[in-house]
Amino acid sequence: MYQQVPSELQGWYEVDPTFGLSLIEKYTSSTPTSTLIAGGGTTTLLPALIKTMDLHPLHFVDISSRAIEKSQENLGREKEKVIWKQADLFQPFMLDEKVNIWFDRAVFNFAIDEEKRTQYLENINNALAEKGILILGVF
Repeated sequence: MYQQVPSELQGWYEVDPTFGLSLIEKYTSSTPTSTLIAGGGTTTLLPALIKTMDLHPLHFVDISSRAIEKSQENLGREKEKVIWKQADLFQPFMLDEKVNIWFDRAVFNFAIDEEKRTQYLENINNALAEKGILILGVF
């Protein structure tokens, strides 16, 4: 998809990440917060997070290796601040550590059957720390 259609023309692309950024800011404390961006694609949120917040670690997960490559290119040297993982979040998925925030503004919209929704929610439960925050967007 990312090789055929420019990011800006994809239906889920977000030019201005202000709303997502404000939600993450709302739920972070003064201490570093581990955050996972689910299905980030070529999001504009990632550069905004790196520029404005101290999120450690910052995980980025997407099913598309091309989307990950493009996001890394967009970040330049800042890409070293991110833990990158290519994964299908509708399949069993594990992180090496728990995260405090799981941010998803698009992936869950593609969970069109019960099995996918169930596995996705199980992945969230496995990855999210106790008292962690799920920010789930729908369109």
